[in-house]
Amino acid sequence: NSDLFSSNLHHSSYYLCNGGSQVAINIYACNTDKNEWEEPEEWKPERFLDEKYEATDLYKTMAFGAGRRMCAGSLQAMLIACKSIGRFVQEFQWKLCEGEEENVDTVVLTTHKLHPMKAIITPRV
Repeated sequence: NSDLFSSNLHHSSYYLCNGGSQVAINIYACNTDKNEWEEPEEWKPERFLDEKYEATDLYKTMAFGAGRRMCAGSLQAMLIACKSIGRFVQEFQWKLCEGEEENVDTVVLTTHKLHPMKAIITPRV
């Protein structure tokens, strides 16, 4: 229906996609947007501990999608992930295998290791 798209709206801030189009969100660009993050190219995980970033502001990472199709379990996933990581650190001693310090090769623009990292994990007593 041609009346569906006839309006006086300013269309320069979004795109109209043809039916059947596939849309991909560039997560890398979302996580390195200088308008949203201070020094996004720097590895600073402590930025998420800063009180100026409220939990609701973390939508900027787009890790769980956004809008109506956002992951319904995102809050639960974050809570479980934080608790699980904490328990692993608390319950186990972690040490890299010999030579792993040099194993820094990654696949482009991802956190996947080109060669899987190996560690020695022993229970804390």
